[in-house]
Amino acid sequence: MIYDIVIIIFILAGLGYLGYKYYLSLTKESADEYEDIGESGTDIETLKNIVAREFANQLKSDFKERNQSRKEYEAARRKKALLKANLKEAAYGNVRAKRAIKLMIRNMLTSEQLKIGINEENIDEIIPFNNYSELSDRDKFEIVTFICFNKYVNAETGKLYRKAGFLAALKKYDLLSPVQIRGEMVYDLTSEKLDFLYQKLIKAYPLDFNAKLEILTQRIFESYKGFGIVDTLFETNIDEVAAGLSGIPKGSYEIETEGLNASFSYQSIWCILSGNKTRLSCLDFGSQQELERVVTNIYKFGANKTLSKKTGYVISTMKNGSRVVVWQPPFANGFAFIARKFDSTESIAPEKLIKGKNNIIPITLMKWFIKGERTISITGDQGTGKSTALKSFVRFIDPNFAIRVQEIAAELNLNYCYPNRNIVAYQETEHINSQEGLNLQKKSSGDVNIIGEVTEAIQANYVVQTSMVASRFTMFTSHHKTPYDLVLGIANNLLDPVCGIYREKKEAVEMAAKVLNIDCHLANAKGKRFMERITEILPDYDFRYPSEKDPDKYDYIADMKEYFRRVTDRIPFTAIDLMKYDKDRDEFILLHLPSEKTMKEIMEKLDRKEEAAFKKDMQMLLKVATQAKKEHEAEALKAKADDKIKQAKKNMENFLDPDIFEDVVEPADELDGFPPLQPAY
Repeated sequence: MIYDIVIIIFILAGLGYLGYKYYLSLTKESADEYEDIGESGTDIETLKNIVAREFANQLKSDFKERNQSRKEYEAARRKKALLKANLKEAAYGNVRAKRAIKLMIRNMLTSEQLKIGINEENIDEIIPFNNYSELSDRDKFEIVTFICFNKYVNAETGKLYRKAGFLAALKKYDLLSPVQIRGEMVYDLTSEKLDFLYQKLIKAYPLDFNAKLEILTQRIFESYKGFGIVDTLFETNIDEVAAGLSGIPKGSYEIETEGLNASFSYQSIWCILSGNKTRLSCLDFGSQQELERVVTNIYKFGANKTLSKKTGYVISTMKNGSRVVVWQPPFANGFAFIARKFDSTESIAPEKLIKGKNNIIPITLMKWFIKGERTISITGDQGTGKSTALKSFVRFIDPNFAIRVQEIAAELNLNYCYPNRNIVAYQETEHINSQEGLNLQKKSSGDVNIIGEVTEAIQANYVVQTSMVASRFTMFTSHHKTPYDLVLGIANNLLDPVCGIYREKKEAVEMAAKVLNIDCHLANAKGKRFMERITEILPDYDFRYPSEKDPDKYDYIADMKEYFRRVTDRIPFTAIDLMKYDKDRDEFILLHLPSEKTMKEIMEKLDRKEEAAFKKDMQMLLKVATQAKKEHEAEALKAKADDKIKQAKKNMENFLDPDIFEDVVEPADELDGFPPLQPAY
């Protein structure tokens, strides 16, 4: 018994001694590293490793071994817990946590205790701020984004641009236009463009030591806990950031790349700038490992699963509300992510969002369709502003109505746009699917149902479910191109063998046409976003044959035509464009007022005061349309007259031009028999 106890004591003593020696080795290694830095200077990668080691040492500190009071111990313990939480949250994109960690990094860089000692004399040895020829594109980019956020002033307001600074600077110096690369016109922020912007800004806003130290701190943070080179882009108002989407995935296949003029996927960074997908060819992650580090960290805040070879991809939400999609091999050919920054577009007033002559037409129509509780789809390709438009139109919903939002991944963030509204948003999780969320909404006293992007059959079924029961009306977004695509697409989803609620196509199409009332279609033409049309979908309710409608006028031929139309691919609805956008005139044109049936149903949802306002607005739209028609006719007459005048002038010039006879070789007296020439007019 005593022998066993002695052995245990020796073992514990040995383990303690080994642990003590390991601690001393770490301390010595850390001290040696700091000493080397103080003597010979360093690069950013070494500084990052020192900072990481210092944070690790702080987290490994054991306060119990120190001679301190209970109060001091609790304070130190709370400080350590806060540091641990901030490091975790900063990696998710938490702005406050990021600021706290960056402040600690900044203090470490200037700390005498750590012997790093960054000062005004040696900071240029790390990033050559004062040596333009040695600055890399990454250096210039981070200097530019720092100036745009912290120094760039709006000349009109006299205030800093902040988030809007980077995009505002690109627009001011006309750097968003396409450039010719390998014979093609593409949107690309090239090294030449970045260099031009850098030189413009650095002359106007020179950097002092504090600014340089802040840029160095950001560089270390983004490599340590941030999202690499794209970290600063999340502090701008651009709509989307993506990486790894083009180029050859390094390490995927052993192929010969020499002579192909090809780039690797870690050199691929894309953004949406002013509505255009733009490549930032001036930037890259530096290595495949850095790209993979960012991809495997950027999605973790709102993730319901972990990215792996088995899962292949993850759709998640970032701390700032952005939707992020990540994927990796073997599901995809490489590591990549797309982060859609929905926080960059707050709820914009419709009159500021929908621009063009007579924009009162689409705004008024959408206002009364929403107040009249029509089921509305907002369609368009990616990047056309569907979510932004939906956010803007929510202001027309009765403020007393409870809004319930169902999404696969949170995108709209309506509570931030309308904090005083009754809004609850649900999203899918690993254990709760959208159908369960929809069932819960039916018990949550909701009035209006908003469904995020309808891309799957199950979501189309939600549109029909919520439009028929459990809500006053429904709004949603989708990618359909025409109203016929919309109705038939929803109908096909209703026939899905897994989640469909119909088995006959005829019934599914009739139901889709009955449910879908209004299609508001958005478009994007070379960066200019606009509302292309508003279409009313009218289902066929009268199924009588022509002879049944008017028994006194029996028409056998008409009945036969109707019969064969019905037994073939009859489309049981009509799509009528109420408004269209004329790109050449930058003008909205009213084609029709809503149908009599629709206007009657809208007025049934309004009180007397609103009904009077609705009728007044419809009369106003007619006046606007009439005035626009008169202007167009006058312009057409003027253009026709101008064409006649131009043609007459051209004929006169030809008549008076002696050169028209220069090829005539006959003698002059042979012209005597010709009739006299007359001017065309």
